[in-house]
Amino acid sequence: MKAICFCNSNVSWGGGEQWTYEVALAMSVKGWRVFVVCNPSGALYAKLRACERITAIGISLGGLSLLNLFLPLRLKALFRKEKIHAVLLHTPRDLWNIGPAAHRAGVEHVIYRRSSSMPIRRSWFTRKLFKRVVTKLIVNSETTGKIMLLENPSLLLKERMRLVPNGIDAVAFDVEYARAEPLDLGRKALAFSPDIVLGAVGVSDGQCSQNCLIHLARGLVEAGVSPLLVVVGEDRDLMGLRALAESLEVQKYVFFTAPAAGRTPFWKAIDCFVLTALWDGFDFVLGEAMLAQKPVLAFAISNIPDIVHDHVNGRLFAMPCQDDSGKPDLSYMVEGVKALAVNPEIREKIGLAGRSFALSKFSLEASVLALENLIWDEPEEEREEAAGSNTA
Repeated sequence: MKAICFCNSNVSWGGGEQWTYEVALAMSVKGWRVFVVCNPSGALYAKLRACERITAIGISLGGLSLLNLFLPLRLKALFRKEKIHAVLLHTPRDLWNIGPAAHRAGVEHVIYRRSSSMPIRRSWFTRKLFKRVVTKLIVNSETTGKIMLLENPSLLLKERMRLVPNGIDAVAFDVEYARAEPLDLGRKALAFSPDIVLGAVGVSDGQCSQNCLIHLARGLVEAGVSPLLVVVGEDRDLMGLRALAESLEVQKYVFFTAPAAGRTPFWKAIDCFVLTALWDGFDFVLGEAMLAQKPVLAFAISNIPDIVHDHVNGRLFAMPCQDDSGKPDLSYMVEGVKALAVNPEIREKIGLAGRSFALSKFSLEASVLALENLIWDEPEEEREEAAGSNTA
């Protein structure tokens, strides 16, 4: 029985951690011995501890981990003892600290997974790792692959790069969606009758400019549309948005709520999903939105156009310019939302197209199969034929 080790040292839970968890679990069901090296204080570690099929190994990686002489020895011993066939690295920190140990242990496949659409930083150490340590690279979209090598065009041969789309367990999602009740919007739902309910998930950080959401609500009100904007986030992250909503006098139209264990009640409560990312890889939330048949509205940046197709499974808009006061020009998005507000038939059509797209492009089964084919260097059909001939 072959063994694989996933490495993801992030503390917080995001799309990368969801991918690691779901793919690791799926591969364990298919018969792989699965190990996951992750932060003992992280959300991924806590969730994996409940999985009997997976061995979770808690290791903290920090800025000084490269100076820890015992860490590579511990990892090297682990890989050799468990006869690890493939090591999959998720973050740059995993690449720097765990990659060399896997290489010295003689692991056949040292794979680096890149999901964020940002260039890899140019450094001699990075070039050394990709030349001597990394055997293969996987990306979640063609655009991600192009962007990551912008600063290092000769860093990796294209023959070593493979596309492995993120996968979502559609069956499990549908079961949970059927059982869930819509998110309770409390008094907001009774205060007025909204023309359209928009939803957003995230925080105000370097990746998502959620301030645009509040300006969008202001623009819709000025255009004669009564929106209800449902924003999911931690209280500490939403303080600035609350203040902005009050200053723009749209607090009546915005409902703030904390993240729940699952997002299905949120999906059932909204008509459209709005993503105001400034850069992004494949976000699982986009796939969930499409499975829930919710039109996606986003900026046409990074690799988002690989997922959201304008007027087909969502709407794409140019990145907004800002005036002297810093206010973003969201006039195009306002008009797009207004059109969807008065045409529920179009919303339904776009939602159905989104679900069809998600089922065809982002199934968990396809993602796991693509990873297995990458490790085995051959399609599943050829492996089965070879196994049959050996048996005979």
